[in-house]
Amino acid sequence: METSKTKLGADHPDLAFSFSEGGEILNALGRHREARLSFERALASWERQLGPGDRNLADPLTGIGVSYLAEGSSTEALIPLERALKIRETQEPELSRRAETQFALARALWESNRARGRARVLAAQARQSYRRAPSKDRDKALEVDNWIHGHGAS
Repeated sequence: METSKTKLGADHPDLAFSFSEGGEILNALGRHREARLSFERALASWERQLGPGDRNLADPLTGIGVSYLAEGSSTEALIPLERALKIRETQEPELSRRAETQFALARALWESNRARGRARVLAAQARQSYRRAPSKDRDKALEVDNWIHGHGAS
């Protein structure tokens, strides 16, 4: 990424995309603190370039929240996930992206013992969105189903 930074400039939107993608990979590898740092770099760059409410910000915000969840810091996950959901509810046409944030926020609310009724609603919305999403994302509906059934909701 340092080579890209030199070629594109520190605030180029493509570099922010690379940081966000890198965060996804690091989260998948279980390197959540590093993932969060990468997402935070993407977020800072896009906020400067695109403004505080741009649709692209929802990706690193969700990634930050997911990294906190994976570390067992559900309370820390709430602020970025709430912000990401607000952006995705108003600007995101892709159902699976909305569902990703809804489900992450549902888990964060549940695990932090806050607004469990809202957590159930968000999980149900995520399940519905995944079911209506393209076939490659429909298997995620099963993950949400399992979570819902494991947490006393239907």
